[in-house]
Amino acid sequence: MIPSITKILKIEAFKVLVMWDKEEVRVIDFAKSFDTWKKENNAMLFPLMNKEIFKHVSLSESGTLQWENGVERTRENRTSRTRPFGAL
Repeated sequence: MIPSITKILKIEAFKVLVMWDKEEVRVIDFAKSFDTWKKENNAMLFPLMNKEIFKHVSLSESGTLQWENGVERTRENRTSRTRPFGAL
């Protein structure tokens, strides 16, 4: 079973603190993905590099992160690019 996010706890700069379905709290740092997005030339993701747009993240019914411009990040991406809350 692929993990799902159950709650957004905090949004800060380009990081989202989330609660997973197994009550695990993790940080997703999207700033680490910016270089990859630029290399892929993915115009849909470019707006997320703007803090004002990024902060409007919400939780979809399927347990993924979504933004007002239609971008939705899959669970597979999030689970491989997260760290436990409090980890360096």
